[in-house]
Amino acid sequence: MGIFGSKISAMDIPWLVKQLNECQLPVDRNQALDLLEQVDQNLVDKKTLEAQARLFKDADGMRVVVRVGKKLVEDIFVVTVIVQIVDDVKMNVPLIMDFIEFGGVDLLEKAMRVHAKDDYLAGLMPKLIRVVLAVGASACIEDINEQGLNLLLCHRCQETIERTKHPFAARPVTIPHPKDRVNRVLRFMDNFSSRTDVQLVGLDAVIKYCRNADAVNAARDTEVFFVLAKCVEAHRADSSVLWRVAMAFSLLASLQSELAMAVVATNVHETLVDAYPSLAAHSLAQQQILWLFGSLLRWQRSKKMLHKSARVMDFFKALVGDPLADRKRVEQEQRLRQLEADAKSVASGTRSLVTLGSSTVATKPAAAAAAAAAADAGDNSLSRGDVSGLSRSRPAPSGDEDERSRAVDEAAGDADIDDDRGPELQGCSIDVAVPVQIRAFVRETQGRVYRDKKAPGRRRRRRGKGGAGRARRLFDDQPRFGTTRRNAVAPPPDWAQHLRYGDAPDRGAQPPAPREQRRAQDEKAAAAYD
Repeated sequence: MGIFGSKISAMDIPWLVKQLNECQLPVDRNQALDLLEQVDQNLVDKKTLEAQARLFKDADGMRVVVRVGKKLVEDIFVVTVIVQIVDDVKMNVPLIMDFIEFGGVDLLEKAMRVHAKDDYLAGLMPKLIRVVLAVGASACIEDINEQGLNLLLCHRCQETIERTKHPFAARPVTIPHPKDRVNRVLRFMDNFSSRTDVQLVGLDAVIKYCRNADAVNAARDTEVFFVLAKCVEAHRADSSVLWRVAMAFSLLASLQSELAMAVVATNVHETLVDAYPSLAAHSLAQQQILWLFGSLLRWQRSKKMLHKSARVMDFFKALVGDPLADRKRVEQEQRLRQLEADAKSVASGTRSLVTLGSSTVATKPAAAAAAAAAADAGDNSLSRGDVSGLSRSRPAPSGDEDERSRAVDEAAGDADIDDDRGPELQGCSIDVAVPVQIRAFVRETQGRVYRDKKAPGRRRRRRGKGGAGRARRLFDDQPRFGTTRRNAVAPPPDWAQHLRYGDAPDRGAQPPAPREQRRAQDEKAAAAYD
């Protein structure tokens, strides 16, 4: 019996829950413990359990009990009574759902770690956690399925539907906001992070919420980014989970730049890059991951964050191909084809020069043949080594060479555009299409990782020590005007300023003069002052 004697036992559960909620913890620890004992006594009777559990549910008792347990988790007596209450209602699905929603599983796990030396709790709590999770998993799936349709409609649409159903309602219609509904789903996913069936149903509900019109403004108020990132870490080998997470993040990132930055802040993009090669047999998951990167590249801030990641840039180059390597390869192929064409023309005697890169060199066989022809004609100028008469311009290529060069130029210009997948990426499915945003991003950055460059400091402007500098220092007590258009001010009525800028006292600020004219004015002002 508690400190209130027989009064507590005579009261019903709603009163007990109200008094327990008003306890100031940990100051009112003894009163809270007595109230918890009386709640346990009312729930222990199997005959009245159903009615008492309904009253406990209506009074929001499980939320209050979990709150008290979190405050006094190190008190073994309080934890023991709370475990007994949960054990009494472990087969009541609504109460177990409330217990899971308000973080009761985390409370039990923490209490099991803190009181690991207690034999009673060490033997009871593991079994109780398994029963709660088993009962709660099936109930969570049903609850999430019921929330699915409501997550598709915005808050205003749901209120309109309810008013249509009850046109003569005396009280105003109150509908839970979609962000509150999705937070309930996310809490279930967080508590059942190891259950794949709960994660799949929850991710389907999250995808529906991402298509909601309220997600643009309310997504930052939910735990969607944290819970989905945790889901990826726990199920990085499950393709059915990964493509759903990628789709949800892709829908969010396409809505707003801030949401795209929130997705990048979870570092989920690098986790998906690491998991990409293991999804070779699941083209849907790979395609959805690429679409996620395409949504992130739509915004400048998230694009810059991806540009800073070396892992992501290597992944993009493996998908599309390295532009620098492709350009070097095409240039090398052009050079080799040109050398082959020049060698054939020299061997046939149709050309006298060979073009190597950007330099033009006369070939020895052609020069010797030209000298012999000049000697036969009686002209000794070429025999003395004068080759100025030889033409240094390339002759017009034949039809085959023209088509070949045109084909090479087209290949050089479209090497990184026309390839569907670029070089073969290990683990990449053939059915995957690379988004246009990734191709444009690789062409824009040339496959290089972004490096922050330190902004160069502004050099301090030093004043002169003599001559015109001395004249400027004479007027440092006056505001500087007329030197630049940005800081020009009206001149003060002072004789020094009149001497410097003219004899007219009402002339006002003058436009900036050239350097020589300004120096002459300074020297004139200094001479007048002396």
